[in-house]
Amino acid sequence: MMTMFRSYRDDDALVVVEDGTTIVVSGEILAAAGLRQLRTGQRLVLELSASGVPAAVRIP
Repeated sequence: MMTMFRSYRDDDALVVVEDGTTIVVSGEILAAAGLRQLRTGQRLVLELSASGVPAAVRIP
């Protein structure tokens, strides 16, 4: 589980993992999931690729 922290003008978003680690999620991944209007504090499930790069996101 992760928490939406901040969105950027280029549609990328910064999410915070429960251990405090931050990950940037591209706007392309958010758009593919239909999640263009996330709010700060919203909980998310982020799926990572084998290389550790964000691959998909969904609302739990």
